Amino acid sequence: MLIICAGPDTYRAREKARELENVFKIKHDPDGLAVENVLINVKEHVKDRLYPLLSLGSLFSTRKFIRADGCLAIFKAVDRKKCLERLSEIGEQTIVVTVEQDEPSKKALEALTKESVIVYSHPVMKAKEFLPWVVDQGEKIGVGKALSEEVAT
Repeated sequence: MLIICAGPDTYRAREKARELENVFKIKHDPDGLAVENVLINVKEHVKDRLYPLLSLGSLFSTRKFIRADGCLAIFKAVDRKKCLERLSEIGEQTIVVTVEQDEPSKKALEALTKESVIVYSHPVMKAKEFLPWVVDQGEKIGVGKALSEEVAT
């Protein structure tokens, strides 16, 4: 399964990816032994670091979680489609989560199995939705509503 957290609001996209990782640990692997983080700087890293992990199972859990931020953005359109196809074929036992600046094109996603790819969009928030979100985030860390509203404005 491939989960893409995408959009220009990279803060919320990364928060979603962290949330997915935490849920995986709670549900399948409390010790985090089946969680991998792959550093992707160049397209060769996808082939050398990420692809080998897709075929390997985990000794510690029935499922495996791989975080590979930017693995799609590193490719040009044709190679990105091939990468999407490869990642969508891995099945339910391996979950790959990536944070991307841009969402994959609808054309690229249409070629994939809908059940194997989930996209969480994180567009830049407008004023109406930004203020309540900042207030909510402030409450989570103990910041008062007035200060949160001041920061948001």
